[in-house]
Amino acid sequence: LSFAVFGTVMSSIVIGYLTHWITSIGSGTTLPLLDSLLFGSLISSIDPVATLGILSSIGVGPTDTLYTLIFGESLLNDGVAIVLFDTLVKHLGDEDVVTQATVHECVSMFFRVSFGSIAIGLACGIVSTLYFWLLRRQHTSVVEVGIFFMWALIPFYISDGIKFSGIISIMTTGFVVDYFVIGGSRSEEEQWMDYMELQRSEMSDPTAAPVETPRSIFRKIFNGRGHMSSKSRHHVKFVAEVISSIMETAIFAYLGLFLFSDNHTWDFRLNTVALLGCILSRGFMVTAISAAINFFVWLDLENKLSALCRRQQVDLEADDESFAGSTARVYLTQQTQQVLF
Repeated sequence: LSFAVFGTVMSSIVIGYLTHWITSIGSGTTLPLLDSLLFGSLISSIDPVATLGILSSIGVGPTDTLYTLIFGESLLNDGVAIVLFDTLVKHLGDEDVVTQATVHECVSMFFRVSFGSIAIGLACGIVSTLYFWLLRRQHTSVVEVGIFFMWALIPFYISDGIKFSGIISIMTTGFVVDYFVIGGSRSEEEQWMDYMELQRSEMSDPTAAPVETPRSIFRKIFNGRGHMSSKSRHHVKFVAEVISSIMETAIFAYLGLFLFSDNHTWDFRLNTVALLGCILSRGFMVTAISAAINFFVWLDLENKLSALCRRQQVDLEADDESFAGSTARVYLTQQTQQVLF
């Protein structure tokens, strides 16, 4: 949360003001302050694909702190960047952009969009869990997988339709359905015992069956053991990986082809300023927030807090969004591993 919320806001402001200040020096194209801040809000949202790919290749998994920091930030900072961009766009044409009212509007809109998106995601996740519990073992594996991904799209379209963050909503729903619908991995023996228990309950005398209370029903629905068959659970994970790989490839292919488009005007100074602003703002943000986190750890406010080592800070700084940043982060990460190990 620290890197995703405060870090994204800090990085956007640094990029915006740095771009506006440098372009106003000398002759040439000068970006207005509002346009610079809009650019900062867009470019501050990172893409961790290359970084996580390198970390995974050297054995860093989702259970490691470094992996969690980078992946968690990339999930949450999209919503923050969207809120900043939508708020600033409303002030296009205003003479005084950064006022106290604008700051209050940004803060209120951020909390409204964030908590509203989370509420929509939780509601869709709960309803999805109820649906799969009520129709458990009533669908084939193919139908279960298809309906699962249909439920995953519902919170996104609802949030997007009411101007909330669909990314935050679908992420929240994913957390809920991953635990309650898919459930943890169980052995074949445990699955067979569940099936036999279900068969006994269906064949037993209804008058001799224990009375179901709301509390027992709630525990049965939200027990974290999942309501999908093992075959459907396996297919869901496989299809999700396939879709993720296809979408990532399509995005990078589109960005690569867009470089050769004639729809934009090339400005060497603006591109240099943009690249410099991304690197400097990222380094400043990661260093400042890491120092703040380590300071609170030093105060021992909570025994479970752990300090961010220099290796984690450098890898976070290397996680940038632009194409040139992708090349730079690969170089920095490899060099960091060689020096440390």
